[in-house]
Amino acid sequence: MKKIATATLCAILLLVFGADASAFRCNHGKGLVTSGSSKAKVRLECGQPDDIERVKTVTRGRFLGGEDPQTGRTRGGIYAEETVPVEKWYYNCGSADFLYVLTFEGDTLVAEDTGGRGTGPSRCTY
Repeated sequence: MKKIATATLCAILLLVFGADASAFRCNHGKGLVTSGSSKAKVRLECGQPDDIERVKTVTRGRFLGGEDPQTGRTRGGIYAEETVPVEKWYYNCGSADFLYVLTFEGDTLVAEDTGGRGTGPSRCTY
């Protein structure tokens, strides 16, 4: 019975806190950026990154307009594509912390990861 209760509690905690799993806390813990944040917000909250690497470009497509509001069927409309750069921003938070890697597609933060332990003194804004 205890195993079921423990498993249920773990599942609930994952659901509650899972949304912020891809978040980077900076500026003495006062700044928080998550997936969907803009580059401007990340710079305001966390300062200039230690390094920026342009990784590649991606092309995204989507259908614009042309849906009949009564039937829901498409009629006409256009297909639009945009090509955006993919960049990795690196924040070296020192040997007592991690090297954080923020990945942007265009202007939007899409992922946060760690690149192992940081080195030297912290250059993060906290």
